[in-house]
Amino acid sequence: MSAELTAPKALIFDWDDTITNNWWRVLLSMNKTLTKLGHPEWTEDEALRRLGPSARDLFPAVFGQERAQEASDLYYSFIDELKGEGPRICDGAVEAVKALAETPLYLAVLSNKRADALRAEVALVGLSDCFSCIVGAGDAAEDKPGRAAVEKALEASKGLQPGPDVWFVGDSHIDMQCAHFNGLTAVLVETKPPPEEMLENFYPHLRFAGCKDLSSHIFKTFFQDFDLPFLQSRCT
Repeated sequence: MSAELTAPKALIFDWDDTITNNWWRVLLSMNKTLTKLGHPEWTEDEALRRLGPSARDLFPAVFGQERAQEASDLYYSFIDELKGEGPRICDGAVEAVKALAETPLYLAVLSNKRADALRAEVALVGLSDCFSCIVGAGDAAEDKPGRAAVEKALEASKGLQPGPDVWFVGDSHIDMQCAHFNGLTAVLVETKPPPEEMLENFYPHLRFAGCKDLSSHIFKTFFQDFDLPFLQSRCT
């Protein structure tokens, strides 16, 4: 860890493609929406560059204000059609979050996923009790990367404010923007790395292959002697 980095008091996690692997579902649903509304499909590279903002921020820019709600309704209908398969979990992510939840660290989720769907999915994978706050699109006056969204994610803490002792953990350029815009430590998990040029102004302070490696780093660096009761975790 760089000497300039601050030890964490809080970890705010993105959700899609940080803890669960939903990229396939998001890309397929977005391309079906684009096709339905007469737009060309996006390549994966284009999607990596353009996806990340919430629907209320992205869709007016892509489809125009007059068709943004129609596009949003279509997109979420396609997402809902694909729910049956259930979420795919990023390697070791659930175990990593459960382990980190046994430390004194404050844990939260901040995602641009639709809020009701986000909370349902967190519950489905058994992590609701691990997070003090779960914030999705529409829960705050601004969605990620806005400051209101970060403040909402810290709302249940005892006085934590946005700063370098809050680590934002995510997979996308929007996550790194969120960290930099709000003065947080930016932690990139490389489950679906964005193009490097999109990180030039929003560089990650730390990079890990996934949440499992992040958790290992935190325990080795800050909690070497922590007695972790893996078999009696409060997260069920």
